[in-house]
Amino acid sequence: MIMSRKPVFAKALADERGGREREKESLFNFKHANLWDTYLIHDLWHHEALGEFKGPFTITLPPHGTGLYRVHIVR
Repeated sequence: MIMSRKPVFAKALADERGGREREKESLFNFKHANLWDTYLIHDLWHHEALGEFKGPFTITLPPHGTGLYRVHIVR
């Protein structure tokens, strides 16, 4: 696996359901953003690599939670 040194972008996901007190899955689909490669995602707040993704990326967020992710293209 070779990844670019500079991130392709950073993506923030938020739980915006308004008042429910349970976890929720948040989805980001690379293909819907016209991104067709494989991407390595790193959770910036938990300091961990989440793996390689192509197509959809799903993460479970706590109630009223947010996440911030660095995304690198894998070449």
